Amino acid sequence: MPFTWAALMPHPPVLAHEVGRGREREAPRTLDGTERLRAALTELNAALAPDVLLVLSPHQPYTPGALFINSALQFRGSLARFGAPGVQVSLTGSRAALDDLSAALKAAGIPCAAGDMPDITPDHGAVVPLQFILPTFPDGKIPSAIIAGPSGLSIDQALALGDALRGLPGERRWALLASGDLSHRLKSDGPYGFDPNGPVFDAAVLEALKLGDPAPLLNLKTATIAGAGECGLRSVLALLRLTRAPLELFSYEGPFGVGYCNALWTNRALFPPENRQTGAPGAHEQDREGEAPVPENPQAATRDATDRRRAGEPSTPENPQAVSPTARKTRIGISVLPSLFRAHAEHPTGEARPARAASAGSGQNPDTPPPSTSQGGHPYPRLARAAITALLKGRPAPTPADAETLAPQPDLWAPRKGCFVSIKNRDGSLRGCIGTFLPVRNGLAEEITSNAASAATRDPRFPPMRPEELSNVRISVDVLSEPELMRPGMRLDPKIYGVIVCKDGRRGLLLPDLEGIDSVEQQVAVAAQKGGIRDTAGAEIYRFTVDRYREENT
Repeated sequence: MPFTWAALMPHPPVLAHEVGRGREREAPRTLDGTERLRAALTELNAALAPDVLLVLSPHQPYTPGALFINSALQFRGSLARFGAPGVQVSLTGSRAALDDLSAALKAAGIPCAAGDMPDITPDHGAVVPLQFILPTFPDGKIPSAIIAGPSGLSIDQALALGDALRGLPGERRWALLASGDLSHRLKSDGPYGFDPNGPVFDAAVLEALKLGDPAPLLNLKTATIAGAGECGLRSVLALLRLTRAPLELFSYEGPFGVGYCNALWTNRALFPPENRQTGAPGAHEQDREGEAPVPENPQAATRDATDRRRAGEPSTPENPQAVSPTARKTRIGISVLPSLFRAHAEHPTGEARPARAASAGSGQNPDTPPPSTSQGGHPYPRLARAAITALLKGRPAPTPADAETLAPQPDLWAPRKGCFVSIKNRDGSLRGCIGTFLPVRNGLAEEITSNAASAATRDPRFPPMRPEELSNVRISVDVLSEPELMRPGMRLDPKIYGVIVCKDGRRGLLLPDLEGIDSVEQQVAVAAQKGGIRDTAGAEIYRFTVDRYREENT
């Protein structure tokens, strides 16, 4: 096997001192585990450096049913969108290594989608761990890199990915950096709240890593995985199927309501005895007391789970930061806003009823005639339904060209705007709602398509939609104005404006005109709570407006 080592690392930007500015000390085990992992990798890379570093990041573009491969040959990224532009990484790709990987994936029957995205700033899943481990390579000789996004893979495909990596041909030496946070729902005061499935999921991950066997994860119910709100499952599964041996656990904790784990496997056959102390079977038993605690939950004994995953059972590609589902090449642009808002932010949100229900042409060029509504309403929700239908029935996602067949008016689809897609049951109850408050894709057609897929299958509050639900839901699309920073003399009105509250690298968003939100003070407090901001003193507040496009009743 050509892999020298494989590591699992978390990716909270707050770990970087330039972002955390002291708050990183609230994650002491993660900081210590990261330093111990860095020390181990420094030793391993000095003894036998890999030729290629493969990075699996859940924050690369989400492509349903496929592995996204970033085919760029130069990568540059920073933590600028978290207020730390000086934290930068730079890597070089390898065409030959890409060809070898593509051939192995094709032979294994793993669908792939490629895109040339040299700017990886939107992908903190890659940038955060890379800025820690790139200095571990001797003399600054960083290996060639390939960055891939596994979030669109099914459970079985993620396992098959690990098998394919294990069988990579050739004489190149590879290393794997599997980036992924565990449950995002470990604390009631965390940014995503608490779900009892969160500790159960994290306990299963820890057990699987210690065993070197994915069985504890495969025993979990789909509802448990969905409730946990994870983003690292597919990275972990591919890692375990590659290594097929216990990993050394350097740390685990959930200080901000999100599970962070550092772990390492070493291919002992490639290293002389003096370099074999890390990643050996049983090494995790030598961890210091409290170093890798199991989440406190009496139901965390996942090996006794009785409901094994059925073959082909749908799984939740949970990635709160997913990007475009399109397989074509794209470069992600960034908005000119303060660094905290740069690139992309995708959020689940509660039911929203904007004060302005958009007319057919609302928000568009006034010289453009309104689009036809004779075939089921405005084309925005029609495109969202087409995207959801394609995803649930295993068909390719609609393209911008497909969108223009719904309404051949470029002004409808070309603007780059953030949007939310909401799905409601016939009784009016929410079924899913996820969106981007800033544009991250090449146009509104791609924004709607991606967010529709996310709302249907990746809202952490709900299980993934099933095809039989399509006829019983109604879809709406909220198109957001660009957020503007509140200045003296500007006003807020919870019936008209949505708000975004930002402080210390955290942010919370609330759409306008929500039931029970009757004052500005209440609106700001709830938005801050959603972002895990306990004290709004000194926070930046942005406002935005929303146009809503509803699907006609059918």
